[in-house]
Amino acid sequence: MYKSLRGFSSLDRRYINDKKNRFTSTTHQIKTFASPIQTDTSLKPQLNSLMVQPPVSIHFHCFKNVVVAEFSIKSPRLSAGHPPRLPLTFRPLLFNSIGPFSINTIAASTQDLKHEANKVTDADTLSPHTIRAFKICVDNKADVLCGSNIRVVTVPVLEDNYSYLLIDEKNKIAAAVDPVEPEKVEAAAKREQVSVKAILTTHHHWDHSGGNKKYLQLLPDLPVYGGDDRVEGLTKKVGQNDTFSVGDIQVKVHFTPCHTTGHVLFQVEEGEGLVFTGDTLFVAGCGKFFEGNAQQMHHALVDVIRQMPDSTKVYPGHEYTTGNLNFALSVEPDNKDLQDKAAWTKEQRDKGLPSVPSSVGDEKKFNPFVRCMEPSLAKATDLYGDDGKFDAVQVMGELRKRKDNFKK
Repeated sequence: MYKSLRGFSSLDRRYINDKKNRFTSTTHQIKTFASPIQTDTSLKPQLNSLMVQPPVSIHFHCFKNVVVAEFSIKSPRLSAGHPPRLPLTFRPLLFNSIGPFSINTIAASTQDLKHEANKVTDADTLSPHTIRAFKICVDNKADVLCGSNIRVVTVPVLEDNYSYLLIDEKNKIAAAVDPVEPEKVEAAAKREQVSVKAILTTHHHWDHSGGNKKYLQLLPDLPVYGGDDRVEGLTKKVGQNDTFSVGDIQVKVHFTPCHTTGHVLFQVEEGEGLVFTGDTLFVAGCGKFFEGNAQQMHHALVDVIRQMPDSTKVYPGHEYTTGNLNFALSVEPDNKDLQDKAAWTKEQRDKGLPSVPSSVGDEKKFNPFVRCMEPSLAKATDLYGDDGKFDAVQVMGELRKRKDNFKK
């Protein structure tokens, strides 16, 4: 996997080789990301002893569910073949993540970083500079789907909306998803050094499609995909099971009317999988039934989204997670997964970080609308019959009614 494992502890080496051997048949091409960091004064004595000049680079090596962060330095002494013992600051850090690696999540704080590192290497203590440097680097990186050609960049827009860049890493091109503020999305594309080649619009509401025409003024030849003639600037109308490509990325369309009659989801099945859900599915919630009914939302959440692999990452259109969790806890107060998600979300939001993406597997654990077929939800909505029977569609409708009137 690496030209050399020098610099890794024996525990690290065993772990890497074990993972490499276990996942040989399913491992994709290793991807490396590098970012320069500026060193602080506390590290200068060590740098001077090695004749090293800043900046230092950090490289992320991803394969399957293992991520290695490697600190790289240049030194005449190193290149001369006489490497001194590297200070701990430059030791590689190894992380084991569950599913796709979310960089923003892994290093949200010093405490989180130590916790994650200690899961794998409980041998050494991380220096404060290592933690700061790692955090500086990862906080400026996008979410990475390891072992894949795909990256998704989250772009906060308006008050609580999310636009996204769906990036084909190989070809350095992207699709802009619901880019209501084109300038912000284009700025993100420039930072990521990719060119936007398409617009994907989940539905016609202004806070999702309202930036399309302006984007077309910036880039006139962009195809605009959507499922509703009311979508601004629409050039490629799509429907159920339609497919199209963004570079080498295959996108599948699901027609999910309810929030609006022309709402669609955009799914990518490659790798761990992902889906852009617009205002159909939120983290721990769902969209209002503006132009539809409970049966349609039941179809969208249960018959479509629940059937996707649990690893599928969910990218919704809004940051509604805190309010959704408050409601979910009101109907399932003893749900431990809900309690844990609420605590994690509070930490994220207190740090100014997004609560997205979620995953289909997680939504099955704590989203009451996705769980409308569960007896606990039927009981909570007073729809559980004496014979133990209930109608999940009715539960869906009652949950939506209660959420519409929920004040907390």
